[in-house]
Amino acid sequence: RDLEKVVGARVAQWQRDKKNLRALLASLHEIAPPCSWEPMSLGQLIDPAACKKAYRKAILAVHPDKQDGSDLQKKVLAQHVFDALREAWNVYQKTG
Repeated sequence: RDLEKVVGARVAQWQRDKKNLRALLASLHEIAPPCSWEPMSLGQLIDPAACKKAYRKAILAVHPDKQDGSDLQKKVLAQHVFDALREAWNVYQKTG
C-alpha cells in the first residue's frame, strides 16, 4: 500500500511538471523503470507522426506486463507511468 502511494505521488508530480505528451516522452528516461526506452529530445517529437510513433514505443517499453514480475516496485512504477502516458495520449488526440 505504501509503495503504491509513494510511486503514485512521484509519477503524479512528474505528470504535473511536464504537462503534455511530448514533454512526458522527452523525460520518460528520468522516471521509467529500466526498459528498452531510448531517450528522445523535444525536437524529435515535434512532428505529430513522430510523436505517435514515440508514444507507441514508450507504451510497449513501460507496459507492466513487460516488466520483471519479481520486482514489485518496477511493476507498480510501470503501471503508473503507463497510465500517465495513456492519459496524456487521450488529451493529445483531442487537442493536438
